[in-house]
Amino acid sequence: MAVYKFPLARQDQYKGQIVFRAIEIPPIDASAVTEGLQQARAAAERAVANANGQATTAQDVNQFRGREESLITRKREIRSGNSRDYVTLYMPQAIQFRDGVTYDNLDLGLMGGAIEQGISSGGGALEGAFNAVKADAGAFIDTFVGGGSGSVAAMRASRFFGEEVQGAVRSALRVTPNPNTRALFRSIPLREFTFQFRLIPESEKESQQIKEIIKWFRTELYPEEINVEGFSVGYKFPNPMEIKILYDGQQVPATEILPSYLRDVTVTYNSSGMSFYKGGDWTSVDLSLSFMEVRPMGKGDVK
Repeated sequence: MAVYKFPLARQDQYKGQIVFRAIEIPPIDASAVTEGLQQARAAAERAVANANGQATTAQDVNQFRGREESLITRKREIRSGNSRDYVTLYMPQAIQFRDGVTYDNLDLGLMGGAIEQGISSGGGALEGAFNAVKADAGAFIDTFVGGGSGSVAAMRASRFFGEEVQGAVRSALRVTPNPNTRALFRSIPLREFTFQFRLIPESEKESQQIKEIIKWFRTELYPEEINVEGFSVGYKFPNPMEIKILYDGQQVPATEILPSYLRDVTVTYNSSGMSFYKGGDWTSVDLSLSFMEVRPMGKGDVK
């Protein structure tokens, strides 16, 4: 296990640090996965063939239970992983954390609004739909038979004659239907993080350390090829990383980050000048790292 640090000198003068540690995921035995899928399929076929609708035999239950325990164990392994090489850098200025979720706008309309109200009041979806249809039919009858002359009723009744008539009625009466717009929760996007560092070596040893740090990040960025008889057929996932933001060796509150994939490494050499150190080493290196968490956050993670 190798450890790379920057800066090397006077580390005790600034106690803010970020530690990047690669997590090596234990490989899965492909033959075991195939065998498990075959067993599960056989058990499912026997369950379907059972005319009485009973679950399965005791043997089938044990097989499913064994697959479930195997998956639980696998999840624990992925969560912990094996510690590999890691890099410790100073905590840069302006670290941004952004949490968010996505919502969709949906127009329920008259029918959908009535169904929603029926379900919310305990009446059920069918009762809500019936009330909506009844309201439309009532508006049609009341308006054109003479029982009612309200502008809302006329506008609703115009729906039976197509968009042109409906638009004309709305324009004349200066009334528009309530679309009953609702915000519907959709998903949780993956969080992304970007860290930017300026590495200015003060010694030959620090120059060499910067080279090793850049090489380490670039190596962890790329996947490993899967070759069959010298031909590349696929890629193994790169290792996710554990990112810890520390002050004086302790986790800074509210800065927890889920295991993340490194998705971009940008290196800019000598951004502040054209000079070199003896031997051709750069006088300054700007390093930008972008990460994406392996899965969405949840309320339990925050708690």
